[in-house]
Parts: sequence; C-alpha cells; structure tokens
Amino acid sequence: MAQRTVFSSNVKVGNWNEELLRQEESKKAYQDKRESGMLATQKIDFLKQNMFGPVNLSMTTDGRLHFGDVVMLVNMGGENRECSAVSINAGVNNLIRIPSPGIQSPCGVSAGRGILPCRRTAFIITSVDGSPEGSTLLYEQSFALTTTSGFARGLYLTSDIKSFGKCAQISRLQEVTLVDEGSFPSWWKIVHFDPQERLEYEGQPVLADVKVVIIHCKTNQALAVMGDHIRWTTYGKEYEVTAHTFLDSHKVEEDKNHWILCNPDPAGAGLVPLDHPESEGDNKEPTQGKTDGIHSITARMAHRRGFSSTVKVGNWNEELLREEEAKKAYLDKRERGELFAQKIDFLKQNMLGPVNLSMTTDGRLHFGDVVMLVNMGGENRECSAVSINADVNNLIRIPSPGIQSPCGVSAGRGILPCRRTAFIITSVDGSPEGSTLLYEQSFALTTTSGFARGLYLTSDIKSFQKCAQISRLQEVTLVDEGSFLSWWKIVHFDPQERLEYEGQPVLADVKVVIIHCKTNQALAVIGDHILRTTYGKEYEVTAHTFLDSHKVEEDKNHWILCNPDPAGAGLVPLDHPESEGDNKEPTQGNTDGI
Repeated sequence: MAQRTVFSSNVKVGNWNEELLRQEESKKAYQDKRESGMLATQKIDFLKQNMFGPVNLSMTTDGRLHFGDVVMLVNMGGENRECSAVSINAGVNNLIRIPSPGIQSPCGVSAGRGILPCRRTAFIITSVDGSPEGSTLLYEQSFALTTTSGFARGLYLTSDIKSFGKCAQISRLQEVTLVDEGSFPSWWKIVHFDPQERLEYEGQPVLADVKVVIIHCKTNQALAVMGDHIRWTTYGKEYEVTAHTFLDSHKVEEDKNHWILCNPDPAGAGLVPLDHPESEGDNKEPTQGKTDGIHSITARMAHRRGFSSTVKVGNWNEELLREEEAKKAYLDKRERGELFAQKIDFLKQNMLGPVNLSMTTDGRLHFGDVVMLVNMGGENRECSAVSINADVNNLIRIPSPGIQSPCGVSAGRGILPCRRTAFIITSVDGSPEGSTLLYEQSFALTTTSGFARGLYLTSDIKSFQKCAQISRLQEVTLVDEGSFLSWWKIVHFDPQERLEYEGQPVLADVKVVIIHCKTNQALAVIGDHILRTTYGKEYEVTAHTFLDSHKVEEDKNHWILCNPDPAGAGLVPLDHPESEGDNKEPTQGNTDGI
C-alpha cells in the first residue's frame, strides 16, 4: 500500500453525474436568460439606456410657461447640497416589457445631480382645470406634472398626507411618488418665492427659469429636496425628494423649497446658460419675457433686502386666534387656581400649616396623643421626621380640599410640628382615648383630620410591583382605611431589656424601635436614598430591620415620639439633659430629650 499511487485529480468521485447535469442546466438557464435579456446587468443597462434617452425641452419665445411645455425642475442647491433636478427613480423592479417596454407605477422620485434633459428629468405641465394646451400657466393656478409618454408612461407626480406606512424612506416626511392615474393628490400650484409679493403675483403669468415655490394643493406642503438624506439608486447617490415646507426664522421658505422650471434658450442653444444676463425689470413686471437664468436669480436675491419681521405671513390670523385662546385658557385656569404653580402653593400652604402636639404631664404617651416621629440621624443622614409625601396628584378639592390615598411618606429634615409631620396614636384593641400606651401593645398611626384626611400609616410584604421606590425594600404608605396592615408596636431599643420593659408604659421623647405587627419589620429611614419631593430632597422611609454584627437594630431604626415640653415652651430642645436612670427604670417619668 505504501507504493500505491493516489488517484488523479481528474478522477470522478461522488455524485459526479448529477453534478455535471446540474452544471449543464445552470449554464443553459444562464444562456437562455442572456438571450432574452433577463440578466440583472442587462436589465440595468436597458433601463439606463432608455431613462437617459435625450428629450427636447419646449422652446419658449415669450419667456413664459405654458400648458404642454416640457420642462425640468431644478434646485440650485445650498448647504450640503449641489444643484440637482427632480428625476424618476425607477429600478429594475419597475421595469416591464409587456405590452411594451417601460416603467410601471408606483415609482419613486429623487433629485439627481445630473441636470441634462432626458426621460428621467423631463416633466410635462398638464392642465387639470380644462385650460387649453399652449395657454399660459398662471401663479396659484392648479396643474399636474407628468412624465413623458412612451417608456416613461406619462406618470403623474403625486403626494398625499403621510401615515405610518406611507412616508418618505429616510426623512419620514410626506412622500412624493409617480402614479399612472391623475387625481386631486397630483395637483400642484406655483407661488412666488417671496411671500411679500405673492398677493401681487397671484393670477399673473409664470416666467420660465425664475425661482418659484411649488405647492401641493391637497396638503399645502412645498416640494423640497433634502440634501442631508442620500439615497442609493440605480443611477448613483441622489438626494431625497419630499413634500414639506421648510421655514426659516422669518417664516419664509428655505432654499430646499426653491425650484426653477428650465426651458431651452430662445436662440436654440439648449438650456439657459448659468451666466444668462438679468433684465432690469425682472420680477417687477410678471408679464415681461424671460430675463433671468439659474445662477443670476441666486446672485440677485443675495443682495435683495428681505421683508421686515413684523410682516404677517402664512396662517397669521389662525395663529393669532390660537394665541388668544391659549391666553384665555390660561387666565381661566389662574382664576380657578388650577395652574400647576398655584396647586403647589395651595398644597404647601395647607400641608405646612402648624399643628399643636399633645402636652404630656406624666412623661408618658397616651392614645389620642398628637406626636412627631423623629430620627436623630447618623452616618450620611441628618435629623429627620416622618412626613407625608403628598404632591399635586394627591390633591383633591371635592367635596372638600385635602389629599387622597394612597399617599407616600418620606423623612423630611424639617422637624417643626405641622400637618405633614403630625401623627395621632390611635387605639386598635379598644383601649380608651387617654389611656397609657404600653410596650408591645398594638396601635395605629394616623394623620390629622381635615386636610390630611386621617390616613393610616400602613405597610405590607414587598412584592415585585409593590416596594419602596429606590431601595426596593418593604414600602410604607398612607391609606384611608385601617386594617391589620396598619398595626404597629413599640419595643425598647436595647434587645437585652425588651423582656423587662414588656407591658410597661412608653415614655415620650425616648429612643424606641417601632415594629410593624404583620411583617415584624422595623420602621426605618435610609439616608443613602434621596427622594426628590415637592418639599425638597428627603430621605426614603421603609419597613426593614437593619441589624449590626451583634444583631442589634442600627440607628436607622431608632425613633423618638416627640411631645411638647411640659413647661409649654414647644418641643423638647435637642440639648435636653438625660436623667441618670433614663431607660433603666421604665416606671419613672419622662427624662430623655431628643
């Protein structure tokens, strides 16, 4: 076997007969398509040969445009845009050979940078109002633009109101296409490029080779070329053509909407040369002959002083009425106090209204007491109080002004007693009002009545959709109906002394931990999570027990239920001296300040 030679490369192996037949069939199919001219390259060559076929533009002797004239629509270019002409953007998919070679609709249009007259760029001015062929085209008169007959099929330049599935390919503006049947969407009209002179030129003959604006009759949008949007066509890179009015700061159409309808020179030398001299009376008497070339118009208008910004153009009357209606609506809302700023002022005025906290004479907390829940702060956290986080969305005025549930809570750094920070210790086990609150005894915390509506401080087991806004921990909110979810209890802040303090009276102004009865989570303030509220930047309040390494609640869970000083001097001052036996003998009086 070592001396045995391998087979030659011309030895046939595998399904060689089947592969040979397949190659012959492919070769025969290719030759048949080539003979019938159906190859893609042949189609492209055939399409270009016919589309670039020369066309004779109509000769003008009086300088005017007439129905039946064959013209080119040329835009002189501008920023990021060269001189271009509206062209038929037909691809091989638009090519048909039966019953005769030509293009089929719908067919797109683009702005090609080649401005030689050919089937791609030639359009016929067609009457839509019964005007005879050869009559003069007037400003503001409706007409249609059709391609030449024969290979170009005499298609109508058409546009319509844009929709989600019918708009320009790149800019998504109003689409311009070619269709085989003329209708109202294929009607156009010509207006003077200067809005100040449009009224004067209305009904006057349109001159050839002068700058104009072509308006779509149905949508009132101007024909435009988009220099920033390049389309890859069979004929190269070309600009997108749309129907959209581009206005500058003076509400005048930009150069994207300026067009020149080109005719040959009267001397028969082809198109009007770019350096064609200007006439002294050009654009002064619209009935004079053609006296302006493509570039001469641009040069003349560059030195022409524009109209004043106080001149009313466009739909000025409609805009004036709209402004008056908007002003009237604003005044009506202001009188009713429904402006956003008025709502915020009204909300703050009521929420920050002062509230008298309950006076304690025995140093203990009682059912019915009005207190504040204050956290003395810690790392990255200042002293703060649990506050109602109501915004304009919670504000209601019927049947009486107030806030509605559900409403959030936060920890505000302002610890003055007001409707935002005042809570009432409410019995849930039938204890009479005025009786002493005990450690481990269930109770509820409600807001004050009136504007604050007496809402219950509530929490529940967190879920995917119901959790704190930033920390995603257990949410704490205010609701209008009390239930087991709104039950809380107070325990001593030192776990080693909780058993000793169980069932003893709770002292006012001493450090405690507030536990949610259902979830056994402690009320907490998180200094790392800042909420942007109507009242400023505030801390987030949640129900979550934060334990340190000794399994003791951190200062995030420590709260002081504040009452006024017994002497009547307001809240207990922050430097209130501690009693030597504070938190040692639970039966003693109130001896601890904030």
